[in-house]
Amino acid sequence: MTGTPAGTVAVRASGLRVHGGTVVTAGDAAPRAGELAVFCRPVVTAPAVMRRDGTVLADAWLPDLARLGELERHLGDGVIEAAVDKAIAGGRLKPRQRRRIMSYPLVIRLMIAMTLMPDGSYCEALRRLAGLLADIPFTREWHIPTGKVVTDWRLPVPADLLEDLFWQAAGPLIDDGEPSAVLLAGMMVLAADGMLVNVADTPANRAFFGCTGTAAEDGEGAAPFPQLKIVALTARAGRAALGAILGQARAGEQTLLRRLVKRRPDLFAGRVTCFDRNFPGHELITAILDAGGHVIARAKEGISLDFEDVPDRGWLPDGSRMTWLNAPSGKEAGRGDVPRNSKCSGRSTRSGEMPRACQSSQAVTLSAMTPTDSHLPPSSGG
Repeated sequence: MTGTPAGTVAVRASGLRVHGGTVVTAGDAAPRAGELAVFCRPVVTAPAVMRRDGTVLADAWLPDLARLGELERHLGDGVIEAAVDKAIAGGRLKPRQRRRIMSYPLVIRLMIAMTLMPDGSYCEALRRLAGLLADIPFTREWHIPTGKVVTDWRLPVPADLLEDLFWQAAGPLIDDGEPSAVLLAGMMVLAADGMLVNVADTPANRAFFGCTGTAAEDGEGAAPFPQLKIVALTARAGRAALGAILGQARAGEQTLLRRLVKRRPDLFAGRVTCFDRNFPGHELITAILDAGGHVIARAKEGISLDFEDVPDRGWLPDGSRMTWLNAPSGKEAGRGDVPRNSKCSGRSTRSGEMPRACQSSQAVTLSAMTPTDSHLPPSSGG
């Protein structure tokens, strides 16, 4: 059409006809064999505006149209807009009276997209987010803004708004009944672990998050970047993120995971959580058990896993044995229900104590049920 950028084709939506289920033509007449045809993909459907010189414009606004593709289909259409409206109604975001080059939903989508493009700048990430929409001639001209403009729009967005979006998107990618599901005794299996992520080197970030690997957290000799610690909970099937919690660089992984259990016990109820030898602790395991969950964890060398004071010393038919993990007080009164609910399965023999060489590779299975009631399967060696 006259006046449109090279490569842009505008046709009537009512004139489109589907042929063969995959090919769409404009108008009733399909191309004849050997006739030259233009093949293009639809980018946007919008009301047309005709100028006197014949230019065809789209009566729409790019920030209203940009989407995150498959990610947005998983989150749900209109969820981000609804979150923004709620934040504005609650006074957490200042309403914008005019259509500008950016919008709150667009900058939120940009922030999500940047997690998939860690090496890209604001402008590069926004260019990829806009995609072919940037080539459409809109009635209100749009272009990639500068980094400063993006920053001015990003800073007012409250962190809890993005946290709410995270919890709406977090969840299993497959159902428990699908062939690729990973279940233990009919329960979903989760994995918990921590990681460090570098953040922008600003005085505020250094003061709040700190860093690791060096004695000093600021000045000469400090690590090059402040760091954020993340403890994430993922489903073993599909690696879907079910939940996560953030903290300072030197925060303990047990502390953060215990905080997540208290805030979101539903993530652990009726599920089996696995973690490595840095996590097992009385308070953390008790919190998961109290939430209705189960734990399978490795126990590092030096942790005392005593035998029960009974004739068979707590050994079970499957080769595992009953034990307990002492409360911080170390007193027997502080053990609570954990002694009855714990199994220790390692490469142990029935003849005496566990060999020291095996203590560093043992696994501890903790269940909220007694041995006779437990529906967890027999334990295997560490």
